Amino acid sequence: MAHRHYVLAAFGPGQCELEEGWYAERFGERRSCAVLRWAWQGNIPAGMIHAFAPAGVSMPRLAARWQENSIEIDGRIIPLR
Repeated sequence: MAHRHYVLAAFGPGQCELEEGWYAERFGERRSCAVLRWAWQGNIPAGMIHAFAPAGVSMPRLAARWQENSIEIDGRIIPLR
């Protein structure tokens, strides 16, 4: 299997870590894989935006509009509720 490289863009509090984990494609089959873990401590409600893109591709512009209950991705406003 070819390895792919991605870039993660995150907007919000916390810390992201790459860890060893697993997934099960079928019942009874457990395979190891890399997983991302996002850790954060604070008051709620809280918000975080993240985007993945293949390496070499430009990342989308992210903006939080928490007071309006929306986010903006590349100029497109997306309601959260």
